[in-house]
Amino acid sequence: MKVPDVCEGGSRRANIETIKETIDKNPEAVVVALGVEALIACRKVGVEPIFFGAREVCVESAHHGCDVIVVCTESLIDDLLRRLMEENIVFEIKPC
Repeated sequence: MKVPDVCEGGSRRANIETIKETIDKNPEAVVVALGVEALIACRKVGVEPIFFGAREVCVESAHHGCDVIVVCTESLIDDLLRRLMEENIVFEIKPC
């Protein structure tokens, strides 16, 4: 899930309800946050995501069959997508 960068409004412009609904629909998923704006958006919905090492946790969790919800600051998404494609991990991007 993509969150705007701070210069674009950050977590204030993110659709917190969409993030909450996505996480609530899959309570078993590993939730990670890439970027401070994403971390704050997760905290606004009452979720404390994995923040440090989030990209690696995302990849390793997916390889082990876990569902992963990534809340990612927009400026960091290209690097994440590149890594997911290198690892042949199927993903879906949701704006929030």
